[in-house]
Amino acid sequence: MATIRRVQQQTELKGNESMSSARSIRRRAPFAGTAFAAMVGGLVLAAPLSATAAPSVATFTVAVSDATVQVGETVDVTVSVTGAVDVYAYELALGFDPAVLEYVDGSAQTPVSGVGAATVEGSELQYVHTKLGTSPSATGDLTLATLSFEAIGAGEVTLALDAELVGADAVSLVVTDAASAVVEVLAPPAPAAPPSAAPAAPVTPGGPAGEDADPVSGPGRDILSGTGTDLAAWPFVGAGAALLLGALLVFGVRRKRASQV
Repeated sequence: MATIRRVQQQTELKGNESMSSARSIRRRAPFAGTAFAAMVGGLVLAAPLSATAAPSVATFTVAVSDATVQVGETVDVTVSVTGAVDVYAYELALGFDPAVLEYVDGSAQTPVSGVGAATVEGSELQYVHTKLGTSPSATGDLTLATLSFEAIGAGEVTLALDAELVGADAVSLVVTDAASAVVEVLAPPAPAAPPSAAPAAPVTPGGPAGEDADPVSGPGRDILSGTGTDLAAWPFVGAGAALLLGALLVFGVRRKRASQV
């Protein structure tokens, strides 16, 4: 019984240390504070006891699926680390412009085992994640979180990351200005103007559209076309020609007879 009691006292002390480290998360602005401390302080109690050592990482990275999007589109933001050592729990604070981007509720995910939750407070998204029970700390190259944002307004926004990592011994590492990425959101394109109607083909007077004008009869008239006056003159012309022909015949007969006498 005495041994069990000593273990309980050690784990209670461990939980208090975890809560204290979580409260001193950042200098620039507070992280989730109480929520993070409650989650880590309660769950790290069952973590295996080992020599005290702070977690560490080589680099942080904030990557976006598209550097340029239009209003109404979605952009995925991935927070990663390389060379992680003894990461049992962590909290990410991602600053953004809420007039340009809006977090898609419930989109946060990570391949790191354990439980996590995301909340938004003003212009900052906070993501808290922790291992469970006696699970070993995460090491190596890790994807800490992938988050989705919807573009709701035009503008350029910087996604700035601060982070706190907590080791299995509740020792924390706070990193401010850990990494950042820029996303440009473009306004939706203006609606296209309706196509204008094609101009009607010009109509040539006196004939169908596009018909070539006759150089003799005038525009829009063929050789056989004529006015009422022209048609009325044709009988007189024919009669005059007949009389002329008759006169020539008579004149020719008379000349023949005269030559015979």
